Amino acid sequence: MQKILFAILCFCCTGKVFGQCEIQNRLRPDGTMYYHAPLTLLYQTSDIELQGNLVTDKESYFLRLIPIQQSQPIRTKDAVKKDLLVKLQNDSVYALKYYDSWYGRKDSTFNLLYLFSKEQLNSFLNNNIQSFNIVIGKTARVLIFKLHPDIIKQQFACFKSSATKL
Repeated sequence: MQKILFAILCFCCTGKVFGQCEIQNRLRPDGTMYYHAPLTLLYQTSDIELQGNLVTDKESYFLRLIPIQQSQPIRTKDAVKKDLLVKLQNDSVYALKYYDSWYGRKDSTFNLLYLFSKEQLNSFLNNNIQSFNIVIGKTARVLIFKLHPDIIKQQFACFKSSATKL
C-alpha cells in the first residue's frame, strides 16, 4: 500500500515539476474565476518590456499584456483602448479586440486584456506570433518577437489539453 501511495505521489510531483503545462487560477472581485498560464517575457529593450500570457474564463480566451515603458510610464487607461494587431508567422494579421485594462493590486503595473474571437483560436493554436502592433498613447509600436514567438501557441495547447480538468 505504501509503495502505491509513493508511486502516486511521485507521479503527481513529477508532472508539476517537469510538465510544460501549468495553469493557475484567480478569483476576480466580480466573482469570475479566471484561469491563466504563467507570465512570460515576450519583448525587451532598454526602453520597453512586454510580458504576457493567455487567460480564460472557460467561455472566452484573452491575451493579457503588461507593457512597462521605462521612459514614459502609462498614466491613464484611455491611452491604450485600441485593438491589438497581431501578425502570425503565416503572414496573416488579426485584430484582437480591446477588452479591459487595470493597474495591478500590489504594484503599478498596467494590465491589458484583449479578446480572441472564436474564429481566431485555430490560427493562434497552429502558428507562432511574429509581431504585435500596439498603440500606447499617441505612439504606435511594432514589437517583433525574438524571445518566445511560440509561447502563446504553447499556452493554447496547454489549455486545450487541460480543458477537461478546468
